[in-house]
Amino acid sequence: MGTITKHKNKKGITRYTAQIRKKQDGKVVVNLGRTFDKQVSARAWIKKVEAEIANSESLDGFEAARIGQVDGTVNGRFRASGAH
Repeated sequence: MGTITKHKNKKGITRYTAQIRKKQDGKVVVNLGRTFDKQVSARAWIKKVEAEIANSESLDGFEAARIGQVDGTVNGRFRASGAH
């Protein structure tokens, strides 16, 4: 399940950071995050990514599909981690 954190940027504008972490055998294998202007957008992103994870054959398969989308990062922020 994803987590949404509300915070204000330097200009005082409220932003919402969505984060998804998945563990396998006690080890974090997926660590993704993205920041949005609206909480509803953050919720929708979490729902979409969690559906992608659920539809993936394995977390390793999910990781391989996501790595490299934006210069080796996911959404330009966090990179899926795990055994390489």
